[in-house]
Amino acid sequence: GAYSEYQERGYLYLNIEPRDSVVRDSVVDVTFAVGEGLPSHVRRVSITGNKGTREKVIRREINIREGDLFRRSAMVRSQGDVMRLGIFTEVVPDFTPAESSDVDLVFKVTEKQVGTASAGAGYTNESGLTGFLEIGHNNVLGNGQQLSLHLERGGRREDYQLSFTEPWFHDSPTLLGFSAYNTSRILDEFGQQRRGVSGRIGRPLPWPDYSRGSVSYTFEGLKFSNVRTGLQLGGIRVGSEELTSTLETNFLRNSTDNPFYPTKGTRFTAN
Repeated sequence: GAYSEYQERGYLYLNIEPRDSVVRDSVVDVTFAVGEGLPSHVRRVSITGNKGTREKVIRREINIREGDLFRRSAMVRSQGDVMRLGIFTEVVPDFTPAESSDVDLVFKVTEKQVGTASAGAGYTNESGLTGFLEIGHNNVLGNGQQLSLHLERGGRREDYQLSFTEPWFHDSPTLLGFSAYNTSRILDEFGQQRRGVSGRIGRPLPWPDYSRGSVSYTFEGLKFSNVRTGLQLGGIRVGSEELTSTLETNFLRNSTDNPFYPTKGTRFTAN
């Protein structure tokens, strides 16, 4: 614990000699003679193990720059920020001696499989025979972008959805995302179609730490058809598309150390 505090202050190279003397039977006084070397600065920050991920995607999450005074807390924070990307199974920071008292930092990452594709078919009494195709990727072209596509079609149900998220627009921590969907269902009482588009923008918040705020807007059209005789829909015109607009704000604070199997931290969201 004491050595970690010295690391936080930038002193990596210490000469620590414990000196003890016995006093009154079982009572021992322990004295540590500490010889501080020069404060350690970061000479170089390297990244290894990334094969499909561009280096800038990792480096922009690292809160350490060449020339900074070495701080253990900054190294641990950077490790957590890279893990929270959700595209690595392991991030291991390490440092090696450089010239004089400086050090070189190395972040060793292990990538996880982030692309998924699935297809299938099923049958239910409500929807009949339905086939679907899903494609998702959380690291498009190694840029950390997220893309998902869902296609589903059956005798009484159709569902088409497309979404894309750019977490760093123009190399700034501005999140931009959009989605589009078209869903239709034929029920016993009526037929329903929903189609719309939405956009989202978000930024990290200066306070509290680990938090992000975002605003999203959705424009949707809703249309009913083949309404059963005698069924009332609360004034909605059958066969005409009703247009709605939705504005939503979201707050997220996530300090967990691992997005898949966290052992510490909290995750809180409100909208």
